[in-house]
Amino acid sequence: MVHDGLLGEEGSSLITDFLQEGITDDKRFRHLHALDKAMAELVNVLQLSIHDLACGSLSRTHPILHETGLAPEHAPEPTEHEASYWLGVLAQKKLMVMLCLGPVRGTLELQPYDEDAEAHEISTVPGTFIILRADGMWHRHCAHSKAHILSCFLVGQESVGTKRAQASWVPPCARSLEQWTVERMRYLKEVQSKAPKEKLDLPSGWLSAMNHMFHTAQRVAVRAIAGRYASSWDVQAWYMSQTSGPDFVSEVPLTRWDVDQYYDSDAEAWRGFKSFARHGSFMDGADLFDNKFFGLSPMEAKGMDPHQRVVLEVGYEALHGAGYTKGKMMNKVGGVYLGSSSTIFGLVSEVSGATGGAASINSNRFSFCLGLKGPSMTCDTDGSSSLTAVHLGGEAVLHKGLGVSNEFSLAGGVAFQLGPTFLSQMQAAGLLAGIGRCLTWDASAQGYTLGDGCGFAVQKRMADWVDGKQVHIEGEPLVGSICGSSCGSVGMAAAMHAPHGPSEQENIAQALQTAMLDALNIDAVECNGQGALLRDAVEVDSLLRVLRGDDVQAPLSLTSVKSRVGYATECAGIVALHRLMLSALWGFMTPNNHLQQLNPHLEFENKANLLTEPQETALRSSYMGVSAHGFGGTQVHVISYGHAEQIRTAPQPERNWNVFNFWPGGGGELEEEKQPLRGYFIAGTWTKWRAIKMQNEGDETYGYTLVLGENRWEEFQILLDGDDKRRLHPARPRAFKGLVVHGPSAEAAGLNWRIEGRGRWVDVPADAADAVALGDAEKTSKAIMAIAQSLGDGHATQSKPSESGELKLMEVGNADIGMPGDKYRIRLRIAGKYRTVLWEKLPKEDYDEAIDAPEGDYQIVASWNGWSPDPLFLRNDVWSTEVELTKEGGDFKLLRNEDWGQVIAPLREKASASDVGEGPESFDRFRGCAWSLNGRPGDVFRISFKRRLVKDASGNSPCKWPHLLDMICALYGADGAFADIMEFHGLRAWPSQIAYITKYTMSLNHGLKEFLVSPAALFAECGDESSLQRGFCAAEGGARPPVAGVAPWSFRAASGPQDEAQKWSFEEAFGEGASTKASTVCSGASAPSAKLNVAPGSHLWQDAARSPTAQATGVGSK
Repeated sequence: MVHDGLLGEEGSSLITDFLQEGITDDKRFRHLHALDKAMAELVNVLQLSIHDLACGSLSRTHPILHETGLAPEHAPEPTEHEASYWLGVLAQKKLMVMLCLGPVRGTLELQPYDEDAEAHEISTVPGTFIILRADGMWHRHCAHSKAHILSCFLVGQESVGTKRAQASWVPPCARSLEQWTVERMRYLKEVQSKAPKEKLDLPSGWLSAMNHMFHTAQRVAVRAIAGRYASSWDVQAWYMSQTSGPDFVSEVPLTRWDVDQYYDSDAEAWRGFKSFARHGSFMDGADLFDNKFFGLSPMEAKGMDPHQRVVLEVGYEALHGAGYTKGKMMNKVGGVYLGSSSTIFGLVSEVSGATGGAASINSNRFSFCLGLKGPSMTCDTDGSSSLTAVHLGGEAVLHKGLGVSNEFSLAGGVAFQLGPTFLSQMQAAGLLAGIGRCLTWDASAQGYTLGDGCGFAVQKRMADWVDGKQVHIEGEPLVGSICGSSCGSVGMAAAMHAPHGPSEQENIAQALQTAMLDALNIDAVECNGQGALLRDAVEVDSLLRVLRGDDVQAPLSLTSVKSRVGYATECAGIVALHRLMLSALWGFMTPNNHLQQLNPHLEFENKANLLTEPQETALRSSYMGVSAHGFGGTQVHVISYGHAEQIRTAPQPERNWNVFNFWPGGGGELEEEKQPLRGYFIAGTWTKWRAIKMQNEGDETYGYTLVLGENRWEEFQILLDGDDKRRLHPARPRAFKGLVVHGPSAEAAGLNWRIEGRGRWVDVPADAADAVALGDAEKTSKAIMAIAQSLGDGHATQSKPSESGELKLMEVGNADIGMPGDKYRIRLRIAGKYRTVLWEKLPKEDYDEAIDAPEGDYQIVASWNGWSPDPLFLRNDVWSTEVELTKEGGDFKLLRNEDWGQVIAPLREKASASDVGEGPESFDRFRGCAWSLNGRPGDVFRISFKRRLVKDASGNSPCKWPHLLDMICALYGADGAFADIMEFHGLRAWPSQIAYITKYTMSLNHGLKEFLVSPAALFAECGDESSLQRGFCAAEGGARPPVAGVAPWSFRAASGPQDEAQKWSFEEAFGEGASTKASTVCSGASAPSAKLNVAPGSHLWQDAARSPTAQATGVGSK
């Protein structure tokens, strides 16, 4: 069973687990330790690419040594602990790393889970590493004699939602082990039912899963619920509001009583028969009743206690939800168990005889009006009344001996605040909170405030006994089930109403034993939590002692509905049960309110998770408990079970076991409509989207050699027979290589592959950078951490210096990083039904001849030409055009090769000429953004634009950490070509503060060269053409400025990674006869530059345009 998930029966005929066999601490196996260390270092390097696999966070398992040999005839069954470990590993494995040790060469057969895919074989040469996607295929190894392989898995940590679907996500290689596990759990559950007091030595995961899948104890099904609470008569809608933390407590409305007449804020006001309580949660419509439906006369209805009226309506609503009508209920053995007590309505003289306000009649009238012949009783145990009713009702429907059981039980509670009569007595007893809120588990808790409510649950048998076995009753609605309950009293404690920890623990343990569950199974508890400091602390401690002992590490989630609806006395238990069962039905637990500072009697470091935010249940099914305590010492604990319904929760993603975009072994057939007649053609940004035929390399592979252009990126699609209506494309824009090929399709605009030659520049400690460059395995992990730190916030960041104080810049990216003129070989590979597009950068020694980077042409699109491209004309390496405004003002952008995927524009509307722009990039990035000309109709502008590739660089000097303060750093790419200008290390880009211009040149093999040039060296070359080639800011014409002065050029620093759009800026030019000309050329691999005629004193674009000799030219610096 385990072999299926490893290397097969032959490849893993013998296995040795390093951790279990104690090899990790044995010096005799130091050579294996060294190999394991090498594997660990490789895994560290893989961490940089794991995000591309969409696997989330991965962790490494301990190593396993495999020996290839004959398959064992009778493999021993695993133990429960071994099966638990291997099932977890095989279910969550993502990658498998293998080190082939030999001594002989073997064959690794790989077979995807895709039924159409063919097997693919690779040779296991001794001394080689093999990395494979273990979550998508079978992997079996064989050899003609003994061969050894060292392996480990990288397993993913699944989210809570993923764990819920994990049962259906077990990979095919682990299904035989899963089936064995399920059957083993079934057998152990039967053994446990025969000897319930014997504790099984099982993994915690098994105990939890076993009790979620199987049960032997009788359970009570809750077929329907109904309730009326503050704010809603619909219990489902009431529960859904709980996720946002509502507070249902308000001031006493006039429909109940005039609170000002009985209110006094004094703590001793009870002596004058007043109270400081002026808040509570109140149900609407307590005075409404449909007497005709229940066959009652108006006179009799007027004399009925409002509690009786609401019990009739809510009780019938619950039974109707379970499928009962008045006709079906008549003469049924249905019990009514109601938590209630005498109310102040009995003090009113205008009542109908002696039954209008009697507590016993609250339940008896329901049985009378609807013709029920089962038990009918009222339970009055204060706050535990309704849960006592649930306990009694559940016991009454179970088969026990020869007695007649109820067909159903209607259990619940009711409590309304009809007047202030007893408030002064409750205040005198110290039960009420002057703040008017129940502050459960908060340090400022003072007591509780009262609440209204009426709720019921319809209880029936979950299963019938047939031939000594339980057979579940199907075809009836199901909200949840009650697995076990316990009702008891504190006995002779310090006082009747005093908290008593030992009796609470006994009660919880008895309910757990009745349910035949393990303490670990309980996910959450709805606590009594009535806002008393000591009582709340004792309750939490009792729950943790029973449900989270020293052998259980998982926290216990606790919540209390009283912090939202108040203390509904006789109805409090059913309110908590309703919220608990709906939490299981929806798959998440609702939080607690008003928890600001923890109760000082609670231990801060205990295992209680006091919910203040909604929390998803760990699995789709859950066990939860609810507790209720009465003033006289009666306490009840009920354990319920529920399963999250699919229609109520977000749908779980379907697991696609075919994780491969392309499989070299092939499999299946490519449909006829996806095959060309004349071949495959390629069209992209460098061809102006004209189709060029690809070369047939044989073996269903078609290729084309691309020369990288001045953008340092290119995009393309592949056309069948050169037909632009039959395009092959990826599923997303700017797609990377290796993705699935879609099409042919006519609608594929913007869905292109992109060869991205730009990387991201980050600064890392010099020794970490050298570790990568020199292949130093011991320092590789340090380099990875340094790079990850620099990439953490999305742009270049400041790393800590190395021990030597040196920093180096690294261009981080993939193997496609290149410069204009570099060659790439693009290949379309086809294997059966699988298709993919790949490319690789060709080494320079493979170039037939040096080829210049292809240059494009440029166009202007503007509001005055209807946003259609008008060409810029090339003269003396400058692209320019003259435009005439046809109306007030005008907006414009630039295009390259008439391609709306290569737009140059700023990032805001109505940008001024000095605004930094970006590009070339897709039009979507610049939607609504453009430069704006401020002119009048008839004004004429000349816009010039130049782009130049800079290759020269010279000078050599080390760069130390302290020297980077207050410097402007210009980043250079391979061969000295200009890459970017950015601020980093807190540098300030003001020309008057320039002390040095530091340039870094990085070669493709990660060797870094550094240059340090002073401003004096720059100014010495003013007016010389070489200053343009070096890409420095220099002044043209006029006197050479002093080093300490402010340079008369515009220098703009842009920050951001290179794979983002490039930075541009335009300067305004004014007037005629300029005495000083300034040229800013910071262009290189992809930066444009332009010349300006600058005349001081002009202030508007139209000033220059009206001069017949004036020229206005955009000036940019990347």
